[in-house]
Parts: sequence; C-alpha cells; structure tokens
Amino acid sequence: MAEPLGEVSDANALDPDALGFMCGIEVHQQLATGKLHSRQPGVLYDVTEETVPDTWPRTRRRLRAARGEGGAVDVAARFEAKRRRSFEYVQSPNAGLIELDERPPLPLDSDAVDVTLTVAALLEARPVDLMQTMRKTVVDGSNTSGFQRTTLVAQDGTLQTPEGPVGVDVICLEEDSARKLSTVDTDSGERVSYNLDRLGLPLIEIATAPDVQTPDHAQSTARALGAVLRRTRRVRRGLGSIRQDLNVSIACGDRVEIKGCQDLGWIPRIVRLEMARQLHFYRLANTLREAAGQDALPPDRRSDDPEREARVAEAVAARFPDVLNIPPFLLAPRAGPMRRCPAGRRIETTSPAWGGEGPADGLSPEPKSAGALFPRGIVHDQRDDPRDVNWATASSNILVSGPGRLRHPMLEHENAPTEFPVDLLPSEGRRVVAGA
Repeated sequence: MAEPLGEVSDANALDPDALGFMCGIEVHQQLATGKLHSRQPGVLYDVTEETVPDTWPRTRRRLRAARGEGGAVDVAARFEAKRRRSFEYVQSPNAGLIELDERPPLPLDSDAVDVTLTVAALLEARPVDLMQTMRKTVVDGSNTSGFQRTTLVAQDGTLQTPEGPVGVDVICLEEDSARKLSTVDTDSGERVSYNLDRLGLPLIEIATAPDVQTPDHAQSTARALGAVLRRTRRVRRGLGSIRQDLNVSIACGDRVEIKGCQDLGWIPRIVRLEMARQLHFYRLANTLREAAGQDALPPDRRSDDPEREARVAEAVAARFPDVLNIPPFLLAPRAGPMRRCPAGRRIETTSPAWGGEGPADGLSPEPKSAGALFPRGIVHDQRDDPRDVNWATASSNILVSGPGRLRHPMLEHENAPTEFPVDLLPSEGRRVVAGA
C-alpha cells in the first residue's frame, strides 16, 4: 500500500478510499416496555439531587473487588476499589429488591424479547437457538450488582442503506444503568449518588459489520437503523433514549471507538476528524522513529512485523531506561483471608534489603533506615496463629523471613503511603511482633 496522502489540517479533503477507511456503528436504543429482569414499570422520573422526595429511601454501598470463576480479580475492579468511592442509591417508586441487588433477577421480559425479535426480522437476522444471559463487569457504581446483563438474540442480518447494504453482526438485549444525580467529595472519599429509576430498562444493541464506506455513509447508516427501530412503535423517543457509538480506523491507524454520538448531523465531522487524528499520529510516530534511527511504520498496519517492532521496543527501552523501566514500588496482594495489621507493628525478617541481620538469596543489600515502623498493612490470616506470616517482594518473589525489624527507606519517604497491600506467602514460624 502506498504512503497515505492528505493534509491533516483539512479533514474534509481526506480521501477515505485512499486511506483504507473502515467504520462500523453500534446503536443502543431504549425500549418502551417494563424493566428487563423485574416486573417494575419502565418509568423515568424528572428529579435532581435537590428535588428528590424525602419519602424515597436511600441506600449506601461500596463495591468490593471479588475473584471471578477463574480465580482472578478483574483489573478494572481492582483499580476502582483503590479509589475508595462510596455510592448512594435513591430508590424510586419503580425500583425494588432486584434493582437493589437483594433478590435474584427474574427471567427476561417477554415484551422486550418480542420487540427485539421484531427488529431482528426487519433486519433479516438469524435468531439464536438459545438465549443465554451473560454478565459484563461494571465498576463505576451505576449497576448495584457490579455487572450488566446482556443477552445475544440474533446475528448475521442486513441493513439496506442508500449507499448499499450494511451487514449486522449481532443484535443483543441488555439492561440500562442507573442515572447519576451528583458527585460529592467527602473526608472518607468520593460519594456518587444514583437514581435507580433507569436501572434495568431494556436496551436493544445493534452492531453493524465494518461495511460503512464514507463518513456520510456512517450518517445514513445510523439514520436507517433509527428508522428500523421506530417502525416497531415500541421504542422510547427523546434525548438520551438512543446512542450511537462509532468504530473508526484507517489502514495506518488502529480501531478507535467513539462513544455517545447523539446528533446525527455531527457524525460525518466526527469521523473525518478521527481519520485526520490517526493520520497525524502515524506521521508523528515515523518522524520520531526516523530520529531514533528506527524503521518506519508500514502504511498498512496489517503488514506490521512483530520481530521488527520488538527490536524497536528494545531500542526505546535502552534509550529511556529511567522512564520505561520503573522499579515496582508497592507490593502485590495474594489470595486468601485477610486481616489488617495496625500501625506500630514490627515485622521479623533477615533480608538485608529490609534492614535485617542476615542474608536472603538473590537480594542485594540496600541502605538501611533508622528502623521505620510498618505503617499499616495486610497480613495473611491462614494459620492458627494469625501473627505467623511470611513476606515476599513483588519484584523478585524471593522469601524474606526470620528475626529482625522491618525497615525500608520507602517507609520513611515523605510521600510514603499510610496503607498499601503486601504479598504474603503462607509458611511456618514467621511472626509479626508488636512494636513500641
């Protein structure tokens, strides 16, 4: 493929065909039925944080990162838990125990399934033999259960547009999230308030194949999808009832999803600006690679050479070691029951790196501090004596244990954390001793 042409300063003049333009659309449309997994009415109340009636109950929660069926904790859930956010849920008249996640969900609403199958028929899609509800992790508090329920209904459809047919990959039925009312900073962290009136409303999601040919075709595709949905006479209308997500890429760039395109008139401009942005960063990357004496990126990313890119990554790491090779600072948690170790405890160890009295294989000595106390940590409560613990560094995973006092320069730094997780390995005869 030839080097891409066009001026990034004039997005309207870019040629989609010459740049290898690809685009697909996802549409999320609220249905005018009852809630998906409860039998509550699908009513939205026009209230704000200041106008919520005093008779509406409020419930406060904190989301906790739990291990999934595979035994791993979701990265996004772990990150969200560190933000120490709390959530307050306003229980509207159409929010019950299911919306509060205090009762198992009911089967899919039959009216919502009927509307979705009608849309599938209009798009000539093939319904699945068995509809299986799946769960997608949601960690921002907008779902009281911590996940969104989604059901695949049909696939392999076709949408007719003025520029030609566009494939429809999947048609799904999912539940909407709660509406955010306010965000307040408190002494204990950020508190977010949600209204549960929208939680559980059925959404139909339609994802097209990357058959959109031009930015204007993206607009007409979104308009055609909206027309199909309105033909059912059972979808909601008004601001916020429908949302378009655009997936855009060019040959020298990567696929980018642009969420929340509400106004159809903005779609061509948004797509063209994304084309210009990807072209600009492709040229910028090649300028930097040329300055570093590295091979240029190919004009078609499908021609990437993994071995060449690995050599470039090694060269960059060697050139900027202080930026890319940052040593670990915090220690990682491990599985198992946990309990907190209060401030003022001292930890026994012989590791020179921690200021102990003896060697530990593979650990080089570091400057000893003046006996800083471990501020607050987490100990592994697995044996009869919960004080018997064992320590391992996250960077080397080498066991350090024995008599001595936990002392490390990082605990005396002015920005040292007051609380952080520690990787603890179960073992025998290790002890946390109380300090003065």
